[in-house]
Amino acid sequence: MPANAHGKFDREHFELTGFTELKGKRIVDADGEQIGSLTDLGMDVASGTIIYCVIRSEDKTLRAIPLGAFVDRDPKQDWKIELESEQVMMFAPFTGGKPPQNIDRGWQEYVAVRYGRNALQTETNSEIKREKVSEQKTKEKK
Repeated sequence: MPANAHGKFDREHFELTGFTELKGKRIVDADGEQIGSLTDLGMDVASGTIIYCVIRSEDKTLRAIPLGAFVDRDPKQDWKIELESEQVMMFAPFTGGKPPQNIDRGWQEYVAVRYGRNALQTETNSEIKREKVSEQKTKEKK
């Protein structure tokens, strides 16, 4: 690895967590009621981008929820979707051996309209995160 690439990585601020810490994470609806738990992640192999989270619903079915649909993804707390459980259950379940190769168009449109961001990758959040890191570095220098 080139020295400048290694140095750049050392200077960046990341909030990393392992999947083992996330697996089993409670997923709650707008009312704070548990609607399921995180069981897996769906990743686009070409880009390395996490596209969706697989939740096991209370009725034991699996559903692919785009990462951008979660409004609170703190690894130390429940993850929140601002939908009621009935709305989440409207999206088609899948079987464990056949993960979806695409995300339901309804989810994508919902996230775009509700949050103004791409459901498949929260680019807006990345930009905000970079700004916060930059602000923190500025404060630390003072």
